[in-house]
Amino acid sequence: MNRLEEKILQYIISGRAAEDDAIDREIREDPSFDQSDFDLLNKIWTGADNLKDYRRLPHDTAWQNIVNETGVEAEVRKMSSTQSWLIAASMIGLVVFGAYFLLQNPYVTHHAVVAENYILPDNTTVALSEGTTIRHLKPEQFLQSPQRDVFMEGEGTFEVMPDSLRPFTVITDLTSVNVLGTRFIYRATGDYSESENLEGQVRFATNDGTNEVVLNPGDKASYDGTNWEVDRFEPPPPPAPPVEPTNNISIGDLIEILGDRNEMELELMPSVDYSDVVVPVNLNVIDADSLIMDLRDNPLITIEVIPTNFGYKITTLRGQPSGLTADYTFDMYRAGVPPNQ
Repeated sequence: MNRLEEKILQYIISGRAAEDDAIDREIREDPSFDQSDFDLLNKIWTGADNLKDYRRLPHDTAWQNIVNETGVEAEVRKMSSTQSWLIAASMIGLVVFGAYFLLQNPYVTHHAVVAENYILPDNTTVALSEGTTIRHLKPEQFLQSPQRDVFMEGEGTFEVMPDSLRPFTVITDLTSVNVLGTRFIYRATGDYSESENLEGQVRFATNDGTNEVVLNPGDKASYDGTNWEVDRFEPPPPPAPPVEPTNNISIGDLIEILGDRNEMELELMPSVDYSDVVVPVNLNVIDADSLIMDLRDNPLITIEVIPTNFGYKITTLRGQPSGLTADYTFDMYRAGVPPNQ
């Protein structure tokens, strides 16, 4: 092992390989190593840095990925054994730094191999779709942090534990969601991201601050790096109120029916008008209180009553001409014919 090899190995073992580009400086200053060799090593280091997952791969796989990224394999074959040893030393340095990074890394990264429910340190629940990756601070740091930040690639449905003092934010490559409510869906793949709010409110924004929108339940927004789209939820119109079954009956027949059916609760005064004016009435209403209220709500009927200990005295009951033809009579009532249901 020559002086340069020993020097590089000492730097790696001591953990000082990254100080002020120490290895780069040694290579540049040593006469036994020319600029082309340095450029090749630098190319390998740069290629490794561009591959975010090399720390988690087996060495052979990591090296093959670097070869694919940089195309250096043919150049490495031409190098001497000493030069090849230096490349190996560089790769050892990557492993050393990777181990150091793992020990110092404050984040937890979880990859959902299958769809699953994932519990964050604050008891927020995330339903992760298959293939989704989520990253957050380790439990103790997450609970102490003033900001609950979660990084995600994939799709997750969040049910956020409320905490007004510590905002909850989900961050992807180009966008983020700041939680104002409690339940939402977030999808992120590459440059494309989409948020769908289910409950409460969320603020969906691009990370560069150029676009921002508050989403209410049912709203969606998406961004693909170029196009910003907001789809506001339009609730369906409420169902029409049920149509009450009615019969067209003359005021005279109505008075006869009420006098027979509700004689204990309703007292019909002589002043009521036994007219032939036909009005629509729901004859299924039996209870005296509900019946009086229903007749009062009918725009074609005028009714005046006086409350008594047993029910009501009806002093006025008349109708406005409607042009309707009667389809129910007192005789039908006496014969047991039921009104429209």
